[in-house]
Amino acid sequence: MTTLDRHPFRAFIGERLAALRALRDPLSSADEAALEAARAEAEALRRAGREQGYPELAAAAAPVLSAPPEVVPKLTLRLLRLLEELVDPAWWQSPAQVLVVEGFSGLGETLRERLDAPNRRVRVATSAAGAERLLEEEGFALVVLDLLLPDLDGRSLLCRLRDDPRTEQVPIVVLADADGEGLRAECFAIGADHFFDHAADPDLLAVAIASTLQRSLSSRRDTSFDPFSRLLGRDGFRRKLRRRLARRAANPTPITLARAQLLILGSDDPKTVPSAGQLDSLLREVAAAVQETLRPKDAVARWQDQELAILLHDTTLEGAERAMRRVRQSLLQRRFGSGRPGLRVDLRVGLAAVEPGADAESALEAADRALLAARGTGAPGASEPIGRGSDRILVLDHEPEVAFVLERRLTREGFRIVRARSADEARAAFDEGAALVFLEARLPGCDSFALLAELRRRAGDRRVPIIMSAHARRGLDVARAFELGADDYVLKPCGARELVARVRHHLRRNATPTVPEPARAGVMTGLFSGDQLFEFVQMLGLNAKTGRLSLSGDALSGTLSFRDGRVVGAWSTHPDRDPLAVTTHLLALESGRFEFRPGPVPAAAKPIATVDSLLLDALRERDERARGGRPR
Repeated sequence: MTTLDRHPFRAFIGERLAALRALRDPLSSADEAALEAARAEAEALRRAGREQGYPELAAAAAPVLSAPPEVVPKLTLRLLRLLEELVDPAWWQSPAQVLVVEGFSGLGETLRERLDAPNRRVRVATSAAGAERLLEEEGFALVVLDLLLPDLDGRSLLCRLRDDPRTEQVPIVVLADADGEGLRAECFAIGADHFFDHAADPDLLAVAIASTLQRSLSSRRDTSFDPFSRLLGRDGFRRKLRRRLARRAANPTPITLARAQLLILGSDDPKTVPSAGQLDSLLREVAAAVQETLRPKDAVARWQDQELAILLHDTTLEGAERAMRRVRQSLLQRRFGSGRPGLRVDLRVGLAAVEPGADAESALEAADRALLAARGTGAPGASEPIGRGSDRILVLDHEPEVAFVLERRLTREGFRIVRARSADEARAAFDEGAALVFLEARLPGCDSFALLAELRRRAGDRRVPIIMSAHARRGLDVARAFELGADDYVLKPCGARELVARVRHHLRRNATPTVPEPARAGVMTGLFSGDQLFEFVQMLGLNAKTGRLSLSGDALSGTLSFRDGRVVGAWSTHPDRDPLAVTTHLLALESGRFEFRPGPVPAAAKPIATVDSLLLDALRERDERARGGRPR
C-alpha cells in the first residue's frame, strides 16, 4: 500500500495536482475548454479544503472561480505550488504544530476543530507557564496568543517570544478585547503578525491562521530541488556552499557568490511574452545558458521566483565581475522562449566575495545585500550599500476626510503619500511604484476586491503590502480580502498610533526594495534643479522620444506620457485634474528626482500642447510663485 493510499485526502490532492499540471500549457494558450476544466478542479479543491480542515486550500482555489481568463494561469500556478506542498511526504511525516495560548476564552478547542488535520496539530496551553513548557519541549510553526492569561500579561509573553531565538521568526496571532488603538499599536510594535478581537468570527480566524501558517511553512521548507524549473533549490545550494566552505578551511581559495534577477527586456514578437506558467521554463533556459558560459564546477540554483543564485569557485570578486559580464553578453546575443524563441533577457547581478572564516548564512546575506543594492540603483550589477528604498504609499479611499487624515498623519512620519481618486489612477500610480497600498473595501462604482486581485497580478514579483479598510468588519469581506492577497484589514476610523504601527510593521517585514522593475533598458534617472528639468524635457521633444517621465519633488509627484516628443498624458498628486494644469505644475518643479522610461503609451492619447508652450507656462508659474502669487 502506498503513502497516498494510506491518506485518502492526500490521494485526492495528488489526482487534482496531476489534472492541473496537464492544463498548464493549454491555459497559457487561452484554451476555453482548459479554462473551464481548471475552474472545475478549483471548485472541487475549494469544497475539499473547507470540508477537510484546510482553509488555506479553499482560499487559494476560490479566486480561480471568478478571475478573468487572463489571470487564471497565474492563479493556477499558485494553486499548483500549494498542492505540491500538500503531497510532499514531509508534510505528512512531521505535522506542523500550532500552539494556542488561551486564558478563559475556550477558543483552543474551537480552533482545534477547524484546523486539526493529518498534517497539522493544534496544541492548547491555558497559561503562560504551560506555553513556555511546551515551547521548550516541542517546535511550533505558529502561535495564537490570548493577551488575557491567568499568570502573566500576554504582552509580556509576546515580548519573550520575540526575544527567544527559537520563536523570533514564528508568526504570532494576537487575540484581545477591542481595547482602543493603543493596545493594537503596542502589539504590532512588539512583533505581532495579526490582531483579532475575541469576538472575531472563528471561521474567519481559522482562514487567517491557516493562510499565515501555510506562507510561513512554504518559506521554511526544504528546497533542495525546484520542481517547476528543475533547477537546484535553496537548500541544495546552501549545502553545496557549506561543503565548499568546509573544504576551504584546509585549502584557502577565493569564493564569490552572485545573486541574479532575470530581466525580460522585450520580444521580437509580442505573442512570445511569457505567461506565469511559462516563466519556469524560461528561467530553466536562461539558467542553462548561464551554466554554459560558466565552468562546470560553478553551481547555479533557483533562489526565488525569477532569481538565481550562483556559486563561483576559486574566483575573486574581480574575476566574478568579468565572468558575469561574459554571461550577460552571451544572454543579450540570444533569444529565449520554448518553441517560439524571441524574448530578449538580461540579468541584474549582485556580487559578494566570501570572506575567510565567514559561514554560509552570512555569505548569502552579503550576496542578498549586493542584489538589493543593484535593484536600488537600477543598475544591472552593483555593490553599493543598500539604501532606504521607496517610502511611497498609495491611498485609494472615496471619503476625502479619511484620505486627508491618512495623508496628514503618514506625511508627518516621513512617508510620501499618493492619493488616487479612481481605480484607473490607482493602477497608474501603482505601476509607478508603491511601498504599500491602502485600499477601501467598498468603493462606489468599483469592485474593490477585483482591483485588489488586479494589483496583486500587476505587482508580479514585487512584494507590496496591501491594507484594506472599511467602516464595518463583514466576515465575508474580510475572508475574501485575505483570500485575494490582502495583508491586513482595518476598521475606519483607524487611530493614528495604530495606523502608523501597522504601516511600519508591514514595511519592516517587507524589507526588500518595493519597486524591482522588470526591465530598465534605456531608462534614464537622476536629480534635477534649476533649469535642468526644462533642458531634459526639451531634449525629449527634440529627439521625438516616446515613454513615461516620472517626476518627484518635495510637495508634488506625478508622471508625464510622451509620444514622438509630445506630451499626451499627465497625472500627479495635485488636486487639479486638468491635464494642461497638471503638466504645468509638474514642469514647474525646481528640484527633485526624475526617471524616463522608454516604451509605448496609449495610442488614443492626444497631445496636450507643444513642449515649448508647456515649458513657457511652467516658467510663468515659477515666476508667479517667486513673486508670492498663486499659480493658475
